[in-house]
Amino acid sequence: MNGFLCLMMLFAGFPREENPDFKMIADGTLYSHHTDYIDSEDIWFGLFEINSGYELRLVELQLTPNPPPLEDWERPTGGSVDILNETERALILLSSSRTIFTEGPVSTVWNEYQCITHDTPIILPAGNLPEYRLFATKEGLFISDDETCQHITDTNPGTEYSSTFIALVWAGDLDRDGVIDLILDDVSDGYNYYDYNLYLSSEAGADSIVRLVASFYDVYY
Repeated sequence: MNGFLCLMMLFAGFPREENPDFKMIADGTLYSHHTDYIDSEDIWFGLFEINSGYELRLVELQLTPNPPPLEDWERPTGGSVDILNETERALILLSSSRTIFTEGPVSTVWNEYQCITHDTPIILPAGNLPEYRLFATKEGLFISDDETCQHITDTNPGTEYSSTFIALVWAGDLDRDGVIDLILDDVSDGYNYYDYNLYLSSEAGADSIVRLVASFYDVYY
């Protein structure tokens, strides 16, 4: 790991804006401000678990609007999303206005939900991919390989039930470019809140490994 490069990344900061070309759904229920996610022109893929790992499949989505809450205290929901051509539940659903994703198996190197704390770095032995290391400091989460160290989120890592925590949900090669892609749960507002973030390597700039392209968040009730 290049410690000097890590230090420079801390001073330089890092972009967190999403890419409007991408959409992601991490749960079957859409919160009220997500009702514009389903568009008839979108092409959606689901990331499904199979015996040997994961694969992307084309999915047909249908948005069923929910009625307004009956009581003021009830949770408002925009509607539920049904996958018309699948009976299994996908880990995530994703869409891109560009030809980024294709159907078929994807290289998977991590498929276990695990919080990343200050003393629990994660080594990703990536099979056909280079080896990567995810580690946390009080400044947030970093990813590194033999040449690059990138600061990818500034959430101060805690435990799964603290007010802020970062968890690795999935890692592999969604865009099939030979570099790691990540799905992280980056929670900064309480243990009953989840915020899934999709990082793709094919969208990364110079001196970076991945870039945040889409997020989906909701609250457990």
